[in-house]
Amino acid sequence: MRRLLALIPLLTLAVTESSRSVALDIEIRLGPQEPGIMAEDFWRRGQELVLNQVQLLDRLTSALTTPDFQQLDEAELQLLRNDIQINNFLTTQNRNPQAICQGFQLEAQLNNSVNSSMVNESINLSGLTKEQRQVYCTLYASKQQLLTLQPVLNRRLALLRLRTNPVGGNIPVGTAQFNLPTATFSAPNNAARLPELGSVVVGVPEKLEVANFRPPLLPAIAPANELQRIASTLRQDLLAVTNVFPENIVFPASFLEGVTPGRYDVLPEELFRYRDFLQQPDTGIIRLLPAALRPQPSNQIQSRLQTTIAQEFPFASVVAIGDSVTTARLALDIDANGNLQIAQPGIDYGFILNLGSVPLEEVTSPQSSQGSNLSNQLEYNFFFSYAPPTRLEELQVDRRRFLTGKVDNFAPEGLRSVGVPLVFNQTYLVRLIQFKLPAALLDRQVISRRDRRYLDQLLEVPSSDVVVALQPVVQHSDGSYTVLWRLVREFSRPEVIDLASYLDLE
Repeated sequence: MRRLLALIPLLTLAVTESSRSVALDIEIRLGPQEPGIMAEDFWRRGQELVLNQVQLLDRLTSALTTPDFQQLDEAELQLLRNDIQINNFLTTQNRNPQAICQGFQLEAQLNNSVNSSMVNESINLSGLTKEQRQVYCTLYASKQQLLTLQPVLNRRLALLRLRTNPVGGNIPVGTAQFNLPTATFSAPNNAARLPELGSVVVGVPEKLEVANFRPPLLPAIAPANELQRIASTLRQDLLAVTNVFPENIVFPASFLEGVTPGRYDVLPEELFRYRDFLQQPDTGIIRLLPAALRPQPSNQIQSRLQTTIAQEFPFASVVAIGDSVTTARLALDIDANGNLQIAQPGIDYGFILNLGSVPLEEVTSPQSSQGSNLSNQLEYNFFFSYAPPTRLEELQVDRRRFLTGKVDNFAPEGLRSVGVPLVFNQTYLVRLIQFKLPAALLDRQVISRRDRRYLDQLLEVPSSDVVVALQPVVQHSDGSYTVLWRLVREFSRPEVIDLASYLDLE
């Protein structure tokens, strides 16, 4: 099939003669119609590719603002894989997508000059309707524009390969399609290692910091202006083309509203699937992430303009009382072995019990479940009878018991806060006891005599104590789970009455 590009000069002369000659000339150069795919399959596949294009834009934007070589390399592979998928879709309709899209543009230009119906019949030899050709050509144009980012990705990958060596000063940049400034990198302080996040032990002397130590300033890596321009244009084009899809093809509300879904957000189809459950009071749905994603690695260079996983996806709040701040959050994640565990910053703690294949609706307090199998279990009753201690040292003793699983005669066997095997579609009962320790205690502030009158305010500890039932319902390939949860009971706020004895008083 000859390219339609050579047809444009001929059409300029033909329009002045007659519309019939224009139609005949276009028909000769486009050739015979080629078989396509079924209309229903076209729209379904077209919707999937439109959504994939937007997700690819988000991933490229994120990858170009991080020094992570692997993340950028995976984004480039996805770009190439996406290009192959769209190309296969386009060539299914016609072996020459460029000719189809040039003809579609030419059709719009000639509609004001010649008989539009004759032009439509002559140019449209692909077997597609006008709406289908609009989707077809939008995907083709977006594919071509995304490929122009290939030099930017290659250049960035080359710079990141040099990061393994001590680098200082200016790095020479090779020629690329975009006019980008020379990048300047300072040598990373590989010898400095910030302390890892861990449990807070109050009242125990800690090791002093290195004298005159200053943490290295993380780089601020902003995406190239060309990427922002291309991303903005493509988003508008992809959003506009959704208007020509049939009514039975429904796009996610977040996409139509221009909201970029997070990588670990709950999927819209999951919200729709469990909408009946979510309409009940004190229920919710979350994405349970692997524990390795949350902490900020202290010995890796990262862009300070890029939000961390912990900032972008904080633990979901369980109890919301008006506008008041609550510490009741589903502080749960998955360890490297696929086990459920409670994240325990500070002096937070709790314990977990696997109830088996019990519906979430049947998990209630012991008073409401009299006569059921749950009320006969010692472990189940312990969840509602346990009372946290009010002194800090005793509280930390209980915390270590559940953390190690060595409860002895203190609690029924099998209750612990880490290493609980996570089984798909089984129900778990979780007791979460959380505190927000005051800054005066965590920062070891010296309280002056004048400020002693404000000790009550300085030692105020927001806290919470809840029992939550949850059930993993979807397992994702990245190791995360979609989990349904239900608040079973909320206890009175636990208190720690001896924090004043751990303060440094002037």
